Amino acid sequence: MSEIYALEFQLAHQRGYVSGVKLSPGSITLDGWIRFASTGLGLTRWRPILVYGHHIVGEPPPVIWITLIARMLGANGHLEVYSEYAPGLGHYLESTSDLRDDTWHHFAWSIDHYTNTGRLFIDGLKEAEGTQMFYPHPEDAEIYVGWRTVVTRALAIDDLRLSRVARYHENFTPQPLQWRIDGATEAYWHLDEGSGDVAYDASPQARHLVLEAAPSWISGIVEKGVIIMPIVSHCILGIDYLAAVPEWVGPRWNETLKGRAAHFAEQLKKLVPDESQFQQVIAGPANQAYGPFVNPAYVSRGGDEAPEIIAKHAVNLRQAYAKWLTQLDQIYETVEGVPTKRFKERAEVNLPHFLTGVARWTIPFTGVSVENRGPAPMAVFWLVGDPKVVGWLRPIDRVLEGGPYRICVPTKSRGLKAMLLQQLVKAGVTMIKANFVPTVMTKVNQLTNEQVQGFVDPALSLVPFTAGGDSKVDYILDENKQLYLEIKVSKM
Repeated sequence: MSEIYALEFQLAHQRGYVSGVKLSPGSITLDGWIRFASTGLGLTRWRPILVYGHHIVGEPPPVIWITLIARMLGANGHLEVYSEYAPGLGHYLESTSDLRDDTWHHFAWSIDHYTNTGRLFIDGLKEAEGTQMFYPHPEDAEIYVGWRTVVTRALAIDDLRLSRVARYHENFTPQPLQWRIDGATEAYWHLDEGSGDVAYDASPQARHLVLEAAPSWISGIVEKGVIIMPIVSHCILGIDYLAAVPEWVGPRWNETLKGRAAHFAEQLKKLVPDESQFQQVIAGPANQAYGPFVNPAYVSRGGDEAPEIIAKHAVNLRQAYAKWLTQLDQIYETVEGVPTKRFKERAEVNLPHFLTGVARWTIPFTGVSVENRGPAPMAVFWLVGDPKVVGWLRPIDRVLEGGPYRICVPTKSRGLKAMLLQQLVKAGVTMIKANFVPTVMTKVNQLTNEQVQGFVDPALSLVPFTAGGDSKVDYILDENKQLYLEIKVSKM
């Protein structure tokens, strides 16, 4: 027998299953290779390719809540797919080809969360399209492959993949080769074991199928070579912009003010050690919170370098410092014989240095301005093809392949531009505030790529944008803690 294997299901209760699976809302794709027998023993009933849901005792494949099901119909050889939100209630799609021909066929079923559209492809040709949604199961559920409680026509399955992205929008040419594992892969069973009672999941989720009632290991169709995606655009951009984040000021600002008040108090106590009421009244400014007055929408302006931005941002902090000085001055004046003027002058002398330090805390990125430079405008230039937004481009660190590639539907270019300018700044700030914790970076990159994917033109047949995938918009961190933005666009 060839080393290229597949699994065939025909007898009653033959199945593969995995428990404890919980899939969140969003886009989803099920694809793989199937071969349905033209004749054979058993009833002309349907044979499932995959079912995701809970089971009870009963027949047909017992479920009390089916969230996803793809099945071959023995009566007409069609492939039927649907997602239910309650038993018997959902949106169905059915292919038009009769697949009862003992021949391997590629199938692909995608549900696009952004448009609530389901698409069903047979051998790369779209045979059905309509409204569909993926309804998440309320709790952990099971995935069953091939399970039927009666004997039916034989169904063979090879290289079955479940993904959390809509991978297919328009016609394509299937290749009998293995796919790369990417960030959207929820499960990928190559079914190449050839023997045994476990079909291993190649994805990081390790959702291995336990095989029961001995489905048959047969010769398959999918070669072990990996499909190579042609890359049409790939660059890595250095992060080079400043964005003030006023919410960083609060705790450090107040802590520093309290520390400075305590320092002044110690100096005063050396001069007036016998002033009993001083010990009580001077505690006020050392314990009160004087929140800085800042503009929450403040960002650096075009052309400013770090010193100018710090100086401009310091202007927004002066009012809080002045308020603190006033309170300090009033307290000192209540202490008879204390030379308050001297200490007020000392506080004012410290003002420029103090404000500069506070301003630096509020600037998480280093480089130049966010409005017409930096990763967000360069991403707009790279993915929308709008050079006007750039204004000035620093030399790009690495252009690995291709050049700017317009990925969006033309009518959505403005929306993609606005989303990138907002999301990429927000994402970068979130990562730095979390001190580049890998889990936070992964989560933020996943969100960014999901949003970008919503603007992709289906006619381009691009690999879906996913964090760490063949198409992606990912923040990455090198060994020197330098932040970069990697933009990669690949075609199916």
